[in-house]
Amino acid sequence: LLGSAPFSGGGKNGSGLGFGWDLILPKGWAMAFWVALVYRGARVCGMRELERARIEVLAPSVPVDHPDTCAGMGHTLEQRGLMEEKHSLYPPDKRPNYGKLSIPTPFHCPWDELVDKWGKPCHFDQLLSSPQPL
Repeated sequence: LLGSAPFSGGGKNGSGLGFGWDLILPKGWAMAFWVALVYRGARVCGMRELERARIEVLAPSVPVDHPDTCAGMGHTLEQRGLMEEKHSLYPPDKRPNYGKLSIPTPFHCPWDELVDKWGKPCHFDQLLSSPQPL
């Protein structure tokens, strides 16, 4: 099964980032097609690399770049759970101690706290007398 995968991220005549074809093959046929396509000049890109390329061309990605939406919050919670699980698999002496490193939320960004601090006025003399980071 062959399908077109257009992307509106620049380029002329549908040649921008993410433009290409989706090829769905039966089980066991992928390696033969993969090698033949690569030898004929096909460009291969995984999901992680495609995400990095989107960052480079400033193309927003849903839900990653929209943390204030329901989809973005769900994605954040899912990624947070996966990272916490991966972190807990390491023995305590082989994983970073985020408490000692003064990192209160290593697996997610507390957007509510950050946005709350944006609305409060900050004076220069408070910055000098405040021992804690803002």
